[in-house]
Amino acid sequence: MGDVERTEQALIAALELQPGNGVSHHLMSWALSAQERWAEAADARRRVIELDEDVWQQWTWLADLEARAGDSDAARAAL
Repeated sequence: MGDVERTEQALIAALELQPGNGVSHHLMSWALSAQERWAEAADARRRVIELDEDVWQQWTWLADLEARAGDSDAARAAL
């Protein structure tokens, strides 16, 4: 409902219970992005990919986050 900090806290708790839940990592990436914490959001997105969500959409989202974090080499590699 627009409270990204509270969403992040709920996701931290969810990931402690189920660290392999790709949906929670996806949502964490969103919550961190909404706070402009680009590098952390990219880390969460990489975790989604590691959890068998190795599809092109994840890679383009990762590339965008890497670019926003200022790492153009990593962004190009993701693409």
